[in-house]
Amino acid sequence: MFLGTISLTKLKSFMDGYMNCLYDITGKFDLGKFQGFREWIEYRYFHRRINRNWAQIICFFSDSEEKAFWEFYRLLEEYTTKSDRDEKID
Repeated sequence: MFLGTISLTKLKSFMDGYMNCLYDITGKFDLGKFQGFREWIEYRYFHRRINRNWAQIICFFSDSEEKAFWEFYRLLEEYTTKSDRDEKID
């Protein structure tokens, strides 16, 4: 995968395209370990639902796209660890 620069926005665009391609091929939209991630990010930062995607939220609270990129991986690790313990937000 080549994004050109370290950018969470570019990574999100790549991931969206990949997920759409999987849907076109399989007819299923399986988020895998991302299931519930957006909601978890919303409640982690705002304690309520908002009309922004997870990348926009992380970028808003980061100083740069590069910092947001690395923060995404830190948050994803935290989320998947909590998900493994069945602590997902419903």
